[in-house]
Amino acid sequence: MLKLKHKRIILFLIILFIAAIVTLSAVPKKTEQSSEQGVLRKIDGNSMHPTLKNGQRVLVDYNYYKNHEIKRGDIVVIKFKTRDSEDVKRIIALPNDKIIFGNNSKIYLNGKILEENYIQGASFRKEDLSVLLKQMAYYNGVLPRGYYLILGDNRGASYDSTEYGLILGEHIIGKVVSLNVTE
Repeated sequence: MLKLKHKRIILFLIILFIAAIVTLSAVPKKTEQSSEQGVLRKIDGNSMHPTLKNGQRVLVDYNYYKNHEIKRGDIVVIKFKTRDSEDVKRIIALPNDKIIFGNNSKIYLNGKILEENYIQGASFRKEDLSVLLKQMAYYNGVLPRGYYLILGDNRGASYDSTEYGLILGEHIIGKVVSLNVTE
């Protein structure tokens, strides 16, 4: 009699386990529209203007950096654990790059002026750099291993490394792989 009771408990637990697996596998992973190439995402805000405009649809590959290295100039999706939203920004500098913010409002990357044909106006405003300048001074102007400098293309209206400093690579969660996507 005791054996029958144990068999029923074990059978109940197996059924419960199978039901849990079926239920969890039915929950969608992302709320955005997905395709084989990535996730369709709408740009929210003007921090990447003129490259990306508010409301524009882009395709994001959230698995891209599992097989590729982060490169300077990549337009990436970043996510901080302390924020619900994801941001889209541009990689400006990589680990071991030397950065100088010149008096001429130009960024010097490894001793040369960084050519930024994707922005309008100055590369930065000195008054926006207090956090970043302190951090860069601590590292003698060289990005430490695992850290990246990211900026929006619309430098006057972007919440980026000028506000929160260098970011860890673990916060870079995807790459924008297509800029002009139609539904």
